[in-house]
Amino acid sequence: PDDYYYIDEQGNLVEPGRREPAPSPFGIEGERGSAAPPAASQDFLEEATGGEIPRPPAPRRPPPEL
Repeated sequence: PDDYYYIDEQGNLVEPGRREPAPSPFGIEGERGSAAPPAASQDFLEEATGGEIPRPPAPRRPPPEL
């Protein structure tokens, strides 16, 4: 595979054996990354596990006039 040429993300031709290492998706070891947002909201988790979702009480309608 040394005779293959590669094209990087910017469209540049990269010669064989001269590929730059891709950055790790996990960041640098020992550094703390930014806090990721939660994968699912609490409402989703409650409903998915069969729990009750707290809902505000429905607004009351005035009684019909006679």
